[in-house]
Amino acid sequence: MKKLLFTLSIIIFLFSCSESVKDSESSKDIDVDKIENPCDLVDAFGIIADEMLELEKYDINDQENIPDSVKKEMRDLMKKNHELREKAGELNFKESDIKNCRNFEEVDKKMNNIK
Repeated sequence: MKKLLFTLSIIIFLFSCSESVKDSESSKDIDVDKIENPCDLVDAFGIIADEMLELEKYDINDQENIPDSVKKEMRDLMKKNHELREKAGELNFKESDIKNCRNFEEVDKKMNNIK
């Protein structure tokens, strides 16, 4: 989980809003294939960050006491993260374009709050 958080933090600094992500309410709703610009990517990582922050109430070192549904959610978040990283690599956005996104600072703060 720490590797996932570290990876997300780095990616958010490297990459960043159109309708494809704005309408997403959860990471499951994100259609990675519709991400076309840096702001879509920032918004997608913002959704993932929100969900990760919600899961911080569980001690990932105590796997026995984590409900199976939460474990599945964690796996799904890792999978979506991987898909977003691959898409970011394909699109090769400039860091400056990412930082110019309206939600960049908010998402950046969320990413920094993930333990």
